[in-house]
Amino acid sequence: MAVEDKQPMQADETLSPVDLPAAPAAEDGHALRWTSVVIAVAAAFLLLFNAATIDEWAHELPPGPAAARLTTWTGAWAGLGGRIGLSTPRAAVHALWKRGQALRFDGEARGEGPAPDTSPPSH
Repeated sequence: MAVEDKQPMQADETLSPVDLPAAPAAEDGHALRWTSVVIAVAAAFLLLFNAATIDEWAHELPPGPAAARLTTWTGAWAGLGGRIGLSTPRAAVHALWKRGQALRFDGEARGEGPAPDTSPPSH
């Protein structure tokens, strides 16, 4: 048996018997830009259309001078959003959510959990 002179594997070679596609070229930062834009758009959307929730959050903060200033700003922002109609979509979705929470199954009283099973046990 002759011993073959083995060359070291190149960086783009694998031990796989399957031909794999070439490794992708280094990214040019496109994914990071795209992700940053998506996050910025989502944040702006929430700032515009969810001002009431931001105001509710600010009112839950521990009392203090910074919290007082913040609630003044968030209250003004929520009020402006309400006057120009930005809070309408959030209010509609919130009303739907509350209606869904209020739904009860047969025999279930508010806050008591599901009604007990009164059917006879099956053997």
